[in-house]
Amino acid sequence: MKIKINKNKLIILVSLFLVLSVLSSCSQEDLGLPVSNTETREENEQNRNSLSEEELFLEMKAKQDKNPLKDINIRKAILHAVDRKSIVDEIFNGYNDISNSLFAEGSPFWDPAWAEYDYDLSVAGEYLSKAGYGPDNPLYITIRAVNNSASKQLIENIIRQDLEKIGINLWIYNDPPKEFYQNHVYSGTFDLGLWSLYVFGGNELQCSFSSDKIPPMETEENTDCENFYWYSNTEVDNQLRQIAGIEDLEGKKEKITELQEVLAKDAVLLPLYSRLFVFAYDASLRSIELDVMEDRVYFNIEQWALPSGLEVPEGEKTEINIGYESDNVDIFNGFEPYFINDLLFKGLWKKNQDGSFSSEMVEENPEILKDEEMAMYSNSLFIRLRDDIFWHDGDPIISEDVEYTFEYLREFMEDRQYFSNIDQDLKKIQDIDIVDDKSFNIVFDEYIDDWQKLFPMIFKKDYFSNGNYDNLQYSRIISNGPYKVIKYDSEGELVLEINEYYYNDIPEIERLIIKFDPDIHNLIAMLKEGEINFLSIPVDPELMKILEDENDMSLAIKKGNLVEHLALSLKPKEE
Repeated sequence: MKIKINKNKLIILVSLFLVLSVLSSCSQEDLGLPVSNTETREENEQNRNSLSEEELFLEMKAKQDKNPLKDINIRKAILHAVDRKSIVDEIFNGYNDISNSLFAEGSPFWDPAWAEYDYDLSVAGEYLSKAGYGPDNPLYITIRAVNNSASKQLIENIIRQDLEKIGINLWIYNDPPKEFYQNHVYSGTFDLGLWSLYVFGGNELQCSFSSDKIPPMETEENTDCENFYWYSNTEVDNQLRQIAGIEDLEGKKEKITELQEVLAKDAVLLPLYSRLFVFAYDASLRSIELDVMEDRVYFNIEQWALPSGLEVPEGEKTEINIGYESDNVDIFNGFEPYFINDLLFKGLWKKNQDGSFSSEMVEENPEILKDEEMAMYSNSLFIRLRDDIFWHDGDPIISEDVEYTFEYLREFMEDRQYFSNIDQDLKKIQDIDIVDDKSFNIVFDEYIDDWQKLFPMIFKKDYFSNGNYDNLQYSRIISNGPYKVIKYDSEGELVLEINEYYYNDIPEIERLIIKFDPDIHNLIAMLKEGEINFLSIPVDPELMKILEDENDMSLAIKKGNLVEHLALSLKPKEE
């Protein structure tokens, strides 16, 4: 039987066969056709394996919300997840504790506003869950600090481990100090950061938390823009303006307490601990009370008491030796008060723990009067000196000494681009107008909130006869404080003795020998051998315990006005 074939159909069949043959001999990729899902996954896996761990982290971070910390639930989750006690115990081994305030304990403005953020992973997890994250859907954020601090690196690792427990993956970046502050803190290019916040009298809060103090807003008129958190809250702005205008301590305390409560509620930062000042001293010394004023410690040696029952041979003086880590002693220290020049020079007013001022060598503490109708402050103040104040050579302290000090400091600082924290404000005083030996007027060109700070030390008229204190022989210093200079040895010793003309109570310790050495290890060795009775030592728990247990020393530990904290950046980031 014959089969009849249609030629046209045969041609079509043969052509189709040839095309299928070609297709079967070519890969899909060669033809530009989509690959299978299995092959896609394998290729992606190969590409991911070629990425570094950091690149993988940043890739995951790029896929999430660019501004995760704008969610207060995430911020509160972080604050509850950080085990601050572990951090403090690891660093200080029992010699410090958690800070729950922006102010050190002992400050009139201390308030435990952050006590609500106890370490609680379940609460932290609940907050994070509200934001849509958790162990099954981790949040990726970074933390930054300086690269030259072992304690900060320890803190970062503890925080990383804590946050991982609730579903936050943390990548750590450590930068050189200059790069860290310039490129990241000032620009807000971080998620979490570690640095210290300085707060003493409360006025510093304006620079750190006011919405018009975000760094890019800084100008010649709007200075000290240190709101590195990029935080903005109208209620806080109003509170800060009110605090700046309050002089009454109780009123100021109330407002600063309210402010801290709002900052804590908004979870802008988490205080970790206050920086410490540690001093070791002979356990037989009594009444060792120290004051922390701003970023310095004052020894209050005037109140120190010697060992009970101490017998001093006739003709000799009671004395103690104080160690000082330095290659020299700069008594004037840029005309800023510190423990040595505070023993030699007093000013017209003294600064208190709350940042206010009280009378020192003046009869009373005057107030600049304000004309409420004109909304203007008086441009002058009448001041009267106490009658019982003298230089250690017996001469009375008079108005001409105050005028001389003011004119010398102003002229001296004009020759320098920057010398101390009072040089700019000195220019706001027009003149010292003498009325008589004990009375004068301070005439202002411009109102200054804390004008009393401009008179921290008073010098005798014509004291710097050569025009420069750098060339002054320390043995020629004429003091008005509790002590006077007897001897200065540039090789390492400064000797002070009682000023018999001092107007307050005469100290019990009649002679102070300050031994200075730039090598703290030498000074510690002298302390252990009993050659030094008092020394500022490093915050080293092991050393501190050795001195207490093996060397019959006592420790004076004071919390400073620097609060180490975890900062959260609220800077909006581009989507």
